[in-house]
Amino acid sequence: MDNEKTIEVYTDGACPNNGQEGATGGLGIHLWIPAKESGRTLGLAYDEFMRERYGEPTNQKCELLAALYTVAGACINHRDGAKKDQLYDEDGTLNMRFLIYSDSKYVVDGINTWLPNWKRNGWKNSKKKLISNLQMWKDLDAVLSFGHLRGVFSFYHVAGHSGNPGNDAADEAARKASDFARQEQGEDESHSDNLNAHFVAGNLMIERQGASDWEKYVTTLEELGA
Repeated sequence: MDNEKTIEVYTDGACPNNGQEGATGGLGIHLWIPAKESGRTLGLAYDEFMRERYGEPTNQKCELLAALYTVAGACINHRDGAKKDQLYDEDGTLNMRFLIYSDSKYVVDGINTWLPNWKRNGWKNSKKKLISNLQMWKDLDAVLSFGHLRGVFSFYHVAGHSGNPGNDAADEAARKASDFARQEQGEDESHSDNLNAHFVAGNLMIERQGASDWEKYVTTLEELGA
């Protein structure tokens, strides 16, 4: 693929009060385009929309949801036609790849190794019990199974807090998004169509999504059979 474009994506999740009542969480996503030597970082607060579908935040949920949102975002763009031509040439040749890095072995091993077995076994683990975070894994399987995106995503483990700039950026975004969620805790998180965004220095933006974005996300998952 001479004209292949590669986008590196570093994902992370944070839930500093994991397991406690009133826990808050955040997702961190850092996109880096090597050919342009440029990138941007997004922090997304774990909000009421996410709670309704996935339950209260945990470290694992935030880690997994950051990866899921990355794949789902590409899926939504492709289905909407927004960036369709960037993924494949007219003859169907793949010209773009997403290399997704996470410091969570739960996420990377789950996607690369466990997911096919879980699905084959009725979403049960080796102990014959339903897996944790079942809805998230079903949603992730749905977007990864979308035929037009086969081969686009590869998942790799990266050591956390090791000085990797991409991982550090995603970690910072996740932590600040969790702080943002904590600041909003107790306030009326009305399901408006507006983004409650807080801009931080540099290329880092922290936000809480709007109702229309969440509706598009859920509709896409349902249409793909999640």
